[in-house]
Amino acid sequence: MKLLRYVCVVLLLFAIISTQTNHVFSQHEDMKVHYIDVGQGDSILIETPRGKRILMDAGDPKQGKRILSYLKKRNIKSLDLVIATHPDIDHIGGLITVLHKIKVHKIIDSGKTYDTHTYKKYIKLIKDQKIAYDRVEREAEINIDALVQIDVLNATKEKTVGNNEASIAIKIQYKEFVFLFMADVGIEQEKQMMKQYDMEADILKVGHHGSRTSTSETFIEAVQPQVAILTYGKQNTYGHPVRDVLHHLWRMNVNVFSTAVYGDITIQTDGSGYYLFTEKDPLDHMIEETASIMYLKRSKGFR
Repeated sequence: MKLLRYVCVVLLLFAIISTQTNHVFSQHEDMKVHYIDVGQGDSILIETPRGKRILMDAGDPKQGKRILSYLKKRNIKSLDLVIATHPDIDHIGGLITVLHKIKVHKIIDSGKTYDTHTYKKYIKLIKDQKIAYDRVEREAEINIDALVQIDVLNATKEKTVGNNEASIAIKIQYKEFVFLFMADVGIEQEKQMMKQYDMEADILKVGHHGSRTSTSETFIEAVQPQVAILTYGKQNTYGHPVRDVLHHLWRMNVNVFSTAVYGDITIQTDGSGYYLFTEKDPLDHMIEETASIMYLKRSKGFR
C-alpha cells in the first residue's frame, strides 16, 4: 500500500513538472501584442516568439513616462525596433521620452518629414544617440524574427501626401494567425491595399482611432477580422470613434475592444488560437486590474 502511494505521488509530481515545463515552452513560442492605453493616440508593443521587442508609436509627449512604466513592469530594458508610423504628435510625441531613457537598437519610419518642434526633437535624438535608422516603403519586409512575417502595406515620404495617408500600415503573420495595424491610413489607401494584397486578418487595429476617414464597410468585409481594436481617449474632441465605423464592425459581427473602455489590451497567440487580456473590466471601473481572460479559437466560422 505504501509503495502504491509512493508511485502515485511520483506520478503526480511528474505530471505537474511536465505541465509546467510545457507551459514555459508554450509561452516562449507565443507572440504577444500589447495595445497600450495612451488616451487619444497609438502605442503598440509587440513581443515576437523569439523574444524580439518592437514598439510601434508612443502616443503624445505626456504618455512617454507611461510607456516607460509599462516596459519596466515587463522587465524590458531595451527595444530591438521602434516603428514611427507617421510624424503626428499623438504617435511620435511619447518617443522623445522613450528614446532618452531606454536603449533602442533601430528605428524605422516612412521618411515623411514634418515641420514641428516634436518631429525635429525626434530626428535630433536619433542622430545624437546614433541609433540605426531606416526608411521603409510599401512592399518592404521587416526582418526581425524568422518565425514571423512582417510586411509593409502602406508608407510614403511624398510631400503631396498627408501624414495620415502616408502612415506605415503593417501586416504581421505568425503561423496561421494574422495581425493588421492600420495606423491612421485613409479609405483611399485601404482601396489600394485591397487591390494589391490579401487583407484577411484575425486582429485589426482600426485606422485613425475610428475616424470617418478610415475603415470602410468594404474594407472590413475584405479583412474579416474576429477582433477589432480601437485606440482613442474618452471624451476626445474629435468624436472618435464615429458611429458609422462601429456599425460597420457590428454588422460584420466583429468583437470590438477599445483602450478607452478596457485600458491596456493584450493578445497572446501560439499562431493558432489566442488569449485576450484586458486591464479593466468595463462593468466595474473601480477595478484597476481585471481577471478578464478570453480564449478564442481561430476559426473563420467563429464570429
